Amino acid sequence: MGKSGMLKKLKAASKIRRTLKLVQPERTAALLIVPAVFAADRLFKNSIEAQEQSTFPRDVSETIRFDRVHNDGFMMGHMKEHPEVVKNVPAAVTAASAVCLGAYCTKKGSTPEKAALALIVGGGLSNLYDRLVYGYVIDYLTVKLGKLKNVAFNIGDAAIFAGTALMAILQLKS
Repeated sequence: MGKSGMLKKLKAASKIRRTLKLVQPERTAALLIVPAVFAADRLFKNSIEAQEQSTFPRDVSETIRFDRVHNDGFMMGHMKEHPEVVKNVPAAVTAASAVCLGAYCTKKGSTPEKAALALIVGGGLSNLYDRLVYGYVIDYLTVKLGKLKNVAFNIGDAAIFAGTALMAILQLKS
């Protein structure tokens, strides 16, 4: 093998190493959380929307019930009289979270932070999809627990909450 053949092999090997370096397990896992949360939430929302409104609410247990709520505001309909704010603030927060996730994904380690941001981005994208396509977010779960009696939410909301709580805990620990 000549010098040029050896150089080609070294360049190819270097390219493969760079590519493999990009595919770190914790990065891949974090990036899979985003579509998983989005898909799970969309599946539930599509299923709920396909059912007759007269079949809701449905109690699952004493504390959990399925419902179909079209929320055109923030939590519990707050700010619904300001639709541009209700659409733009979540869009900005989701975009900022996606940028942060991208920045964390360039770092080795930081797996909990990546997971937290991925939960926020996945849930944010699902709710943002609703706002852009329908003009409201589809909520389908209600928890009756203490003072929480009529708070409707969805998997996207739960993911955003879990990701935010995890990120807060991580920041407090550091």
